[in-house]
Amino acid sequence: MIQRITTLFAIVGVTLLAANIYSFFRHQSITSQYWENCKKVKPGMTLEQARTIIGDIGYQNSTQDDRSGEIIINKQSDGTVEYRLEYDMVFAGSDSPKIYFDPKTLSVIKVQEGE
Repeated sequence: MIQRITTLFAIVGVTLLAANIYSFFRHQSITSQYWENCKKVKPGMTLEQARTIIGDIGYQNSTQDDRSGEIIINKQSDGTVEYRLEYDMVFAGSDSPKIYFDPKTLSVIKVQEGE
């Protein structure tokens, strides 16, 4: 009886480990694609054009953070407010790609590629 329970826990553990590994590689694949496409975005484009190039425009309303960029609003020390669209970092990356935009015109101001 103890051997069957141990075997059951081992099977469940291996299954969960495999599912986590698969999820990790799927997420890294999506993130790497966004990183490559972020290099194609240029200042002056509309935010919709930029998101279409990056490839997350279809996910902007249905998911958060997993398949879509996150909008960050940051108040600077001088009182100005900075708006940016930030994507996840790839594994072992030091910085994530960011697209700074004007909230009134929804045009890209600056693109910071990830490192």
